[in-house]
Amino acid sequence: MWSDNSSKIRSLKRRLNEEVLTQQQRSELLTVIKQKETQRKRKEAASWRPSIQNFASELERELDLLSAHLTNEAGGSVLKVVTAQFQADTYIAAQVRNKQAVMVLSTDTDIPLFTGDSCISIKGFSKKNFDLVSTSKSALECMMNYVGAESKVQVIPAEHPILFEGICDDRLRSLMMVLVGCDVFPCGVKNVGIPTLAKIVRKFRTTSSTLAYNEAALFEYLLEVLKKEFKP
Repeated sequence: MWSDNSSKIRSLKRRLNEEVLTQQQRSELLTVIKQKETQRKRKEAASWRPSIQNFASELERELDLLSAHLTNEAGGSVLKVVTAQFQADTYIAAQVRNKQAVMVLSTDTDIPLFTGDSCISIKGFSKKNFDLVSTSKSALECMMNYVGAESKVQVIPAEHPILFEGICDDRLRSLMMVLVGCDVFPCGVKNVGIPTLAKIVRKFRTTSSTLAYNEAALFEYLLEVLKKEFKP
């Protein structure tokens, strides 16, 4: 997954749509966008091509061999090695929704958005550092109960208002993603950024003390916002 490059493309396209630019500035911006889209396509194409012949089957065989000789105190195991033809978002989402997984190792922060508050994405993993991403603060706090006392891990609040926490309807979460910009619709809808969408979402809260919403009404309202974007 290449969310970092995708987010840059979304930001550049939003500038193109919303800012007043000279013809030269627009031309330069379009050139940069085209270059970054080409880079993303190359990375996506390379992401599913194995580095060696029969890579998936060889990896699965080695993992089976490893599992036969090692004891995993956490009880985890590799069930199956799956090679996606393009992006693995749909398969990953199904694994989480069917409760076959609770965390995703990915650099794609779109995954927790459409998968649900219970999903935690592990981004930028290394021996010394990693980022955990979720749409729910409570999910991150729950995860921290399983982290060793010596760890320096901490929950850092999002820079923007939390939009998705408490939103359960899959269609509504997907629609909100399209409005603010995501992999399938990078530029998002003009003049509907995260702060604006947060204000709209708050209007549909059913109580002030809990994160509960009139999701059906919110979906219909946001759908009309999206339809206006494509009216001739």
